[in-house]
Amino acid sequence: MKISTCLKCNSPFDSFSKWGIKKFCSRTCANSRNKTEDSKKLLSDKMSGIGSYTKIKYCNCEICNIAFLWTSITNGSKRHCNNALCFTQFKYNVRQGKVGGFKPNSTRVHRSIYNGYQMDSGAELVFAQLCDLNNIKWIKNKEVFFEFNYPTGKLGKYYPDFYLPHLGRWIEIKGKKYVREFDSIRQASANAILIMSNKLKDKAFMLSLFNGGLKG
Repeated sequence: MKISTCLKCNSPFDSFSKWGIKKFCSRTCANSRNKTEDSKKLLSDKMSGIGSYTKIKYCNCEICNIAFLWTSITNGSKRHCNNALCFTQFKYNVRQGKVGGFKPNSTRVHRSIYNGYQMDSGAELVFAQLCDLNNIKWIKNKEVFFEFNYPTGKLGKYYPDFYLPHLGRWIEIKGKKYVREFDSIRQASANAILIMSNKLKDKAFMLSLFNGGLKG
C-alpha cells in the first residue's frame, strides 16, 4: 500500500493501482482538475488512437494465410483479414468449434481443484500431492503479495504460489514454457524458492526441500 495526497482535495488515499501510481483519490477529483489546451489535445489524440497511441501490427489471416495490417483505430479482428470470404469462413469455423479455446501456453487448460484449492497448473497439483504424501503442511496463496520494482521503476505485485509453514518459506512452481523476463525479480521480493516442474520428479531434490536442505 502506498499512501499519497490527492492533488485536488488533499485527502490521503492508497495511490497504488495495476496501472501505476494514481495522482487523484477518485474519478471525480481527476475529472474536475484544471485542464490546459495541451492536455486536452493530448487526451483527444489518445482517445482517437492518433500518433504514438496508435497500435499497428501485421497479422497472418488464419483462413488465407496472407499478411494484413491491423491498427487500433479500425479495431478489427487480428485473426482474419477484411476479405468477406475469409470473414464468413472464420465465423463458420467458430460455430464448428474449429477455432477458439485457450491461447498457447495458457495455464487455464490445466487448472483443477484439489482439497478445496484451485491449482493453476498440473505442476502445482503434483506439488500439493507430494506435500500431502510426505505429511508436509502447505498453504495455497491467493491473498499475500510482495511489492517489487521493475527496471523501469514501475511498481508490481508478486503472489507466490505456496507457503510451507515448517520452513517459513514461499515456494514458486514454474514450467519452462511459462518463465517470464522479470520472474527472478518477483521471486527475490519474497525470497521464494523456485522449483521447476521437471524437478518434481526428482525424489532426492524434493526430500531435500521437505527436510529443509534447500536454501533457495
